[in-house]
Amino acid sequence: MPTSKQPQPVVLADPLHNHTEHVLGMLFDQMPMGVVIFDRQFCLVRYNPTWAGHLFRYTHVTEAELIPGLSFFDLIPDAREQLLPIFERVLTGERFHQDGIELVADGIRSWWNLALEPIPNGETGPCGILGVSTDMTDQVLAEVELRRTQQRTEQQVTERTHELMSIIAVQQALASHLQANEVLQLIADESRRLTHTDLSALFLPDDEGLALAVMSSAYPVDIQPGYRMSKTDSVTGRAFVTGEVQRVADTRTAAVRFDPAATQQAHVKSILSIPLMSDGQAVGVLSVGNREGKPLGEEEERLLTLFVPSAVIALRNVRLYEQARETAAAAERGRLARDLHDAVTQTLFSASLTAEVLPRIWQRDPNEGMKRLEKLRELTRGALAEMRTLLLELRPTALTETPLYDLLRQLAEGIAGRTRIHIEVQVNNRCALPADMQIALYRIAQEALNNVAKHSNASQASVVLSFEPRQIQLQVRDNGCGFDPATTSTRQLGLRIMSERAEAIRASLRVDTAIGAGTTVTVVCEEPHPSAASPVRAVR
Repeated sequence: MPTSKQPQPVVLADPLHNHTEHVLGMLFDQMPMGVVIFDRQFCLVRYNPTWAGHLFRYTHVTEAELIPGLSFFDLIPDAREQLLPIFERVLTGERFHQDGIELVADGIRSWWNLALEPIPNGETGPCGILGVSTDMTDQVLAEVELRRTQQRTEQQVTERTHELMSIIAVQQALASHLQANEVLQLIADESRRLTHTDLSALFLPDDEGLALAVMSSAYPVDIQPGYRMSKTDSVTGRAFVTGEVQRVADTRTAAVRFDPAATQQAHVKSILSIPLMSDGQAVGVLSVGNREGKPLGEEEERLLTLFVPSAVIALRNVRLYEQARETAAAAERGRLARDLHDAVTQTLFSASLTAEVLPRIWQRDPNEGMKRLEKLRELTRGALAEMRTLLLELRPTALTETPLYDLLRQLAEGIAGRTRIHIEVQVNNRCALPADMQIALYRIAQEALNNVAKHSNASQASVVLSFEPRQIQLQVRDNGCGFDPATTSTRQLGLRIMSERAEAIRASLRVDTAIGAGTTVTVVCEEPHPSAASPVRAVR
C-alpha cells in the first residue's frame, strides 16, 4: 500500500521581522546607558554610542582605534587586573552587578554602576557577555566635593567658634580687671596670642605724640614703656591720624618711613596697626608684628578687628573706674571733713571752752569744778571715740577685724560725748559673725544712733546685741519724742537705708514708735544666712 505522505509544516513569512530588528537596533544605539557585547575572548562585538563616548572620555582611546573585533583589554590594559576576574566569572554563568565601582584607566579615575549578564547559547554555556554601564563619575565627584565643602565649613565653624570663645574669654578677663596696668598688659598679651604674632604693642596719645603703654613680645626687645612715636611720620601715627588700618608686608622695602630705632630694636619685618576707635575718635593704636614668616594679612586683620572693640571697652571702663574712684575719694574726703567739723571739732571746741573756765570755777567752787572736770573728761573721751570711728572709715577692713561689741561701744561713746545723751551698750554672749553681717549690723546701729542724736531729744538710749543659738538680735532704743509713722518720711530718718542693709543679710527690721513714747529699732537674723527677709515696718 502506498504510504501516506506526512504533512509538511507551513512556513509563513514574517513581515514584521525586519522592522523589529530595526527598532531594536535603534533602541540599542539610543539608550542613555553604555551597552556593549563581548565574545568569549572579550573582544568587542557591538557597542552603542553612549558606551563609546564613555570610553573616549575616560581613556586615551581615539575613535579611529575603536573597532569591533579588538580585545577590550588590548584597548584598556589598565583595567585587566580589576575586570578580567569578573568577566571570567560571568562566562561561567554568574551575573554581576555593582554600584559605584571605581575604575582607573590611563591614569583617569571614574565611577560606574555596572551590570554584566552572560549571553546564553543553549547547552554549551554563555557565548559572550552583555555589559550595561551608567556613568556615576560626576555624581561621585560632586558628592566628594560636597563632603569636602562640608568638612571645610565644619572646620571654619569650629575655628570661628574657637575664636568667639577666645574673644568671650578675653572680654570676661578684661571685665574682671579694672587696674589700668593690668588691663593694658592683658590687651597686648591677648592680641599677640589671637593673631599668633611675635610682638604686640599698645600706644596711647599724649601731648608729644604716641607713647608706648605696654608691649608683649616672644623675644627680648630693648624698648621701654614711654617710648614715643610720631603721629605724622610713622605707620602707627598714620593709623591714629587717619583712623584706618595700616599694613606693611616688609619694613625693609616699604616706601613708608619708620622710626629707625624702634624698627631696629623690635626686629619686626611685617607690621599691622589698627586704631582703637571710640565715638569716631582714635584713643590709641594696637600694633602687632612678625620677625619672619609670611607677611601679616587679612586673616590677622580680621582677628584683630574682632578683638579691638573689647579692648576699647576695657580702656573706657578703666577710665570710668578711675574717674569714679577719684569722685568717690573726693566725696569721702568731703564727708570726713563734714564729720570732723560736725562732731570732733565741735566736741573739742566745747572741751576747749570748758578747760579755759575750769581754773576759775575750781577756785570759786571745787564741787562745781569737779563736775566741769568730769564733763571735760566725757568730752575728750567722746572726741577720741569719734576720731577712732572716723579712722575706721578710712580703713574699712577694720570694720570686720574689730569685734562688733567694740565697734558699738566706740560708736556710742562718740555720740554720747557729742550730744550728752547717756548711751548704754550691752552684749549678751559673743560670737564671730560673717563680714557682711557684721558690717550691716554696725551700719544699722550707726544710722539709728545718728537719728537719736539728731531727732529724738532723748536723754538716754541703749544698744543691745543678743546672740542666741539660732537668732541674732540688735536693738537700739531711746526715750525721746518718737514720731508719727504716718506723717514722717522714712527717707528723712534713713529707715530705707536701714531696711536695705537688713535685706542684704536677709534680716527683718522693725521700728516701734509713737509720739512721746520714744523709738525702738529691732533687727533680727534668724540664722547667719537665713532664707527670708522682711520689709521695714513702723508701728505706733
